[in-house]
Amino acid sequence: MPVVIAAFALQAGSQDANRSLFIHANSFLQTLPMWIWAALSALGSSLGALALFAPTLRLRPRWSAAMLLGMPFSWLYSQGFKWALDVPRPPQVLDSTTFHFVGTLPPDPAFPSGHATTAFCLAAVIALLPSKSHRAILAPAAIALAVAVALARIALGVHWPLDVLAGAAGGWLCGVLGVTLSNHFRFWERKQGIRAMAAILGSLSLVLAFQDPGYAPARLFQWLLALWGITGAAMAWPASRVGHGA
Repeated sequence: MPVVIAAFALQAGSQDANRSLFIHANSFLQTLPMWIWAALSALGSSLGALALFAPTLRLRPRWSAAMLLGMPFSWLYSQGFKWALDVPRPPQVLDSTTFHFVGTLPPDPAFPSGHATTAFCLAAVIALLPSKSHRAILAPAAIALAVAVALARIALGVHWPLDVLAGAAGGWLCGVLGVTLSNHFRFWERKQGIRAMAAILGSLSLVLAFQDPGYAPARLFQWLLALWGITGAAMAWPASRVGHGA
């Protein structure tokens, strides 16, 4: 998967091709209502993705553990390259009449997309951890969701195609790393470990509820996602048994 994504990224690497592809993709993606893209964007934030995993704590705690272990690397990857390369976002270099831009312009640089990195970290965890019988269904669904999140960043006008392609490749690798580390650090097998993760995910979900999504249409979805995370974390707190597998 990362190799394929990297190959497409190289093809889109020239500045002219990257801009042209962005304008065409941004225009085409307006066929769907903007609230859908805004909601998907909220799901791809670091806090949104972690809130999504919170309900897995009760029966599939390793999923949450792998995500929590992979996310620091995901953040370092996206933020490290952002500030090292300092690539401007589309609204900073393009004529506003040539594309659609919604919401508030993020303060950090463009490359790579943090949302795409997070989404593909999530996809890797879901694709790699379930048993074979469940993987055939969950893996394609997780990858499709990650692709949708990545496209949302283009639809909203805040990322270039190369940003999301590089984010996808790095995020997948971070997810694989999270899964690998969860096999070595098995704190998720103990009640104390589950409760610690519940406290972390519940707290982060609460922070998500007060975070400004940057897009008004995403606010209701973000509140529901925060409630989902808080509820999932609360349900895992009194866990008396630990689920294994998928």
